[in-house]
Amino acid sequence: MIELCFSESLAGSLKFASLMRKGETLAGCTAFAALGATHRERAQARREARKPRVWPGETLDLSPTDVRPLTLALDFGPLDDLPERRGALETLFGDFPEACETILRTNAETLRLLAEAKKAAAPVRAWISPHDPGDVCGLYFLCDFLAGAGAPLYVVPLPACEAREDSFFEYRGGGDVPPEALGAAAQKTETLSPSAWTAYAFLWRALWEESAPLRAYVNGRILNVPEDFYDFALRRSMPEGEFLLAQAIGRALNELPGVSDRLLFLRAQEMRRRGEIIAVAPPKDDHPYSGTFRKKAQEKSGAASHARL
Repeated sequence: MIELCFSESLAGSLKFASLMRKGETLAGCTAFAALGATHRERAQARREARKPRVWPGETLDLSPTDVRPLTLALDFGPLDDLPERRGALETLFGDFPEACETILRTNAETLRLLAEAKKAAAPVRAWISPHDPGDVCGLYFLCDFLAGAGAPLYVVPLPACEAREDSFFEYRGGGDVPPEALGAAAQKTETLSPSAWTAYAFLWRALWEESAPLRAYVNGRILNVPEDFYDFALRRSMPEGEFLLAQAIGRALNELPGVSDRLLFLRAQEMRRRGEIIAVAPPKDDHPYSGTFRKKAQEKSGAASHARL
């Protein structure tokens, strides 16, 4: 059975989790980071990291070779480049052309395997983060792609949050769910009903026909939205004075479950082109988010003060 994930990160976590067994003893890590810690804190962290631990997750009944990523980014961009999605992926990952080509090749192979599964009436299981627009669009697309298949379509709804002792963790998408939680999620596998399958395929056709710049998860539904739909969160994350773009994107992501950092980076670039923000220092090396910016509004304020003087 194909275990389908709509992101490379979730697929990697699932492959790793599939190799583990509940109660298995794991060796401690050999490397770790303790940025900003004192010498004593680093030493304590090193001792804790090297301690063996027991794998707490439930055992998964699947092979890592069953896991297939399908990174179509279906919440981003017009949909006229399906099924390959070269245009959308090259826009999203333009700074990393080799990674983009790898994703395209992986997608092509996964789509081939899905077509073979449909022909052979073999089951497929999709791992979905219910609040991630890319995952939900992926499920809708899958229902249309596999329409008429003579085998069931299973869905694993991934957790949106988790409480551990005195801590609370909110997951932005499937890639944030820790590998040890995936076994428990698999136990909640649902069989998609024929009516839901038909409805999701219909919803996908409606989204595809409109082919809006973006698709967002709003009040429990996937809606076509304009390309600047998330700009409010990005603007709100930009403080007065100079700021690192990476920090602004990180703050905005905390408000937007399932939204790609690459999408927000592209929106920031558009703000720069419009003159809404101004580059103070260029990004370093191959880290495009490391540039320093400031809002144009600050310049206007400064100009007004000069005029009064």
